[in-house]
Amino acid sequence: MSIEYDEAGTGTDAKAALVKITAMVQSQRAAERALADAEIELKKRKEALFKIESEDLPELIRESGLTSVTLEGGTAVKVVDEISCGVSAERQAEAYDWLRAHDAGGLIKVQVGVSFGKGEETKAAKLLQELIKKFGAEAAFDKEDVHYQTLKAYIKDRINAASEYEGPKAKAPVVPPFPLFGVVPFALAKITAPKVKKGKVE
Repeated sequence: MSIEYDEAGTGTDAKAALVKITAMVQSQRAAERALADAEIELKKRKEALFKIESEDLPELIRESGLTSVTLEGGTAVKVVDEISCGVSAERQAEAYDWLRAHDAGGLIKVQVGVSFGKGEETKAAKLLQELIKKFGAEAAFDKEDVHYQTLKAYIKDRINAASEYEGPKAKAPVVPPFPLFGVVPFALAKITAPKVKKGKVE
């Protein structure tokens, strides 16, 4: 062990401090390991919950010939159709072109940006002021993005519209290509607890 202390300290004081520091370092490392273990356990528990709510329970309910059920005590369980989705970097250009071609380009957020080098603060500030004056923007980036929840809501809306459509096939609502948008349908069991009023279950 090495000991460092200022002129006002003494070797004895530094040794005593080092003992305390060593103990605290050990406490921190133990806390870090405990946190890592807890995060692993949390991940396992989330996976276990998702398996129950997206596989085990929906399958059990549907095998019983039901889509929803209300248990004794008022707890309601309903199986709903859900999806996950996402646009990979490789598919982004094609996916965004598809959205624009199908009148859904409004889902895409466009940001424009400029990068300046060291010593170009004045130029950067001048451009920023021009952007603020012209567009009311406070910053700019060169980036296109579609928020996950926005994309998910759009795709689910298209799927529902197509499933409910009963008119001519040529005029049927267009559903986004599943592979292009990484769409994975799955069932999800949603549990609604009974309402509680004045300390009693209704």
